[in-house]
Amino acid sequence: MTAVEPAPSEAAGQTGAVPTAKSDVETGYLITRLHALIRRIMDDRLRDLGLNTAHYVLLLELGRAPALTPAELARRAYVRPQGVPPLLSALEEQGLIERSPHRRLRRVIEVRLTPKGHDMLAQCRQRCETVEQQLLAGLSPTDRARLRQDLQTCLDNMDPPWYQDSPATN
Repeated sequence: MTAVEPAPSEAAGQTGAVPTAKSDVETGYLITRLHALIRRIMDDRLRDLGLNTAHYVLLLELGRAPALTPAELARRAYVRPQGVPPLLSALEEQGLIERSPHRRLRRVIEVRLTPKGHDMLAQCRQRCETVEQQLLAGLSPTDRARLRQDLQTCLDNMDPPWYQDSPATN
């Protein structure tokens, strides 16, 4: 066998071979690498505000709804439920959110942005906007729209209905 011939397992289509071209890399791997890089950059941009990407995502979700429960936040932010309370405590200590009993279900807590939280969300968006600009540089407006559409389709494919918010708690 010469150096350019594939190994028998590779020729048979078995996995385990090291990708030799960018087109050989699995999509999930690329998305994971991109996520890690974006998160690191965003964490760097938010650090001096006392926040990280996880805090920012919770602020974003709270900015999209008047009030959410911690369970709803966990589902929307793709955070494990046990990971939400420490994040909320940090946001509450900074005066960015407030927690109160649910208007109908008194044993359930609702979380809302404070006016300071709305201001902080605007600051975070401004800082993170440049990350998105860098990410999408070189893509036409049509390509950007298509990428968002395709990513949303992938997300919908991987987000089972039982994992989404139920109308009973809204």
